[in-house]
Amino acid sequence: MSEKFADITDEADKIANDILDITEGHPYYTQQLAYYTWNLIDENSENQNIVIKAVDEIIYLHDHDYERLWATFNQTDKQTITFMALRNDSKISPLSHQADIGPASTVYSSLKRLMITGCVIKTNNGYELDDPFFKRWIIQRRNM
Repeated sequence: MSEKFADITDEADKIANDILDITEGHPYYTQQLAYYTWNLIDENSENQNIVIKAVDEIIYLHDHDYERLWATFNQTDKQTITFMALRNDSKISPLSHQADIGPASTVYSSLKRLMITGCVIKTNNGYELDDPFFKRWIIQRRNM
């Protein structure tokens, strides 16, 4: 990916790494963020924090979609998703007593519902939010 950015910026490697850090290598979200970053670089010669600006633009564009999605969740689902978005150590499972969301059986039921909707995926490392932009939207809303 960095070779494509090299045509338009001197910070191609940094930008490519920033994109992959945010999207965790998920192809769809990587392509989406790369597209918005490319457009911002093309429109603006200043590359400082360009990837974060692209993330903010994507979140802004999907704000209503995320708001509608959020409204469909019950309180336990919201607590589970919020915990997953805010946790600094992804090794802490929402099912652990450290999460302090609620009884493990209730949280497990929540995770099952969230996996059906596609918001949460199960990986080798546990449970993760699928959409990195939705995750950042939750964090932004929490800090408002």
